Amino acid sequence: MFHDEVALITGSSRGIGRSVAERLHREGMTVALTARSGQALRELESDLRRGPGAGEVLVVPGDVTDPDSVAQVVQATEDAFGAIDLLVNNAGTAEGENVTVRDADPEEWWQVFETNLRGPMLFCRAVASGMSVRGRGRIININSTRSVRAEATQTAYGISKCAVAMLTQSLAADLAGTGVRVFNYSPGRVRTDLTGAMYAAAEPKGQWTPMDKAVDGVVTVAQGRMDELAGLFLHADDAFEELLARSQEIASHGGRTLTLAEAYPGDPLMARIAGQRATGSRGTSDRGGLLGAEVVPAGSPGGPS
Repeated sequence: MFHDEVALITGSSRGIGRSVAERLHREGMTVALTARSGQALRELESDLRRGPGAGEVLVVPGDVTDPDSVAQVVQATEDAFGAIDLLVNNAGTAEGENVTVRDADPEEWWQVFETNLRGPMLFCRAVASGMSVRGRGRIININSTRSVRAEATQTAYGISKCAVAMLTQSLAADLAGTGVRVFNYSPGRVRTDLTGAMYAAAEPKGQWTPMDKAVDGVVTVAQGRMDELAGLFLHADDAFEELLARSQEIASHGGRTLTLAEAYPGDPLMARIAGQRATGSRGTSDRGGLLGAEVVPAGSPGGPS
């Protein structure tokens, strides 16, 4: 259970965002809800107030792609409740058609980036400094394994999520030692309006993730149980306790980070990258948060087989 903690959740009017808001509120968190649809947010607010949750609720409609709107959402939340303890960057979108880069509409393609990348960057920027001054806070950037798996279609979605993965790692490096933890978290393939549109043409291979399981992972991170793995990529299907037990092993080979794999043992480019990283990075966080090395040796765990 949470006590006197405040969560700000983007894209909380439906899908995963709504379910995260419901669960966090039920477990005692005060929640600030933002999305473009004010009506859907007010309906959720009404449901939450009738439910068993002890926390307060605030509705602040906004546009994640607009810096002024983002600033207003954060300010309204802080005015109402004080410090924001948890930011869940959940708002996201994808192309309307399952087409390749060659056939993609450039404007629609870039609009996906506006929501999926610019939105999380603006919210991270708006809350991170305050969290750093207070010496505490968590940011969860909702991600996807599409971010590390090149596919011919839905490229704006996959590439924008890849950029979010690096945004998370960069912010984790920036905030190392401040007490603020940043995470990439993939909820798996969950049945929502977004995935319904993405896979309208054909049912994808593989299993779907139950919504409850997807939300369980967010709660686990929000509780601070994964702080030692800040900066890394987590997934709803993970055995979290095993990851924690093997945290030093993961760090030793740059596991669960977006990296360039070594072409062959002794690849000179890897030494160059490692040298640049050594002069430009802040290292690891104060409580063991890991931001793995940029080199993934060929044949090692996490590297190419």
